[in-house]
Amino acid sequence: MQKQILISKEVNAEIIWDSTDKTILAVANLGNNQSCILDYYDSVEDAELAVEHFRQCYEIAVDEGFVLVPEFFVHQETGCKVTVAEGLAAHESVEVFRETLRIFKRGFQAAQ
Repeated sequence: MQKQILISKEVNAEIIWDSTDKTILAVANLGNNQSCILDYYDSVEDAELAVEHFRQCYEIAVDEGFVLVPEFFVHQETGCKVTVAEGLAAHESVEVFRETLRIFKRGFQAAQ
């Protein structure tokens, strides 16, 4: 079974599980035949919560100048990379994610 969740015009997520619900997989489809496994979950509900959090974090990343590639958010100007796992931390607020992006970006710029 599967459920699709729209992340943006270019990106959607799929939650995939079998009838036993033992392993639930969340995948981001990036277009251009690229996809990225987001994570594995114990329940469909946990996967849905994580994907919704990821959707909000994706919007923040785009606002901060990042693009999504398999496994990473990459800043378009600096090239710094932030793992998608940072955008799946549903137990943290999306503002924590925004600050994480800014810290990575500043640190990368300072190192150049």
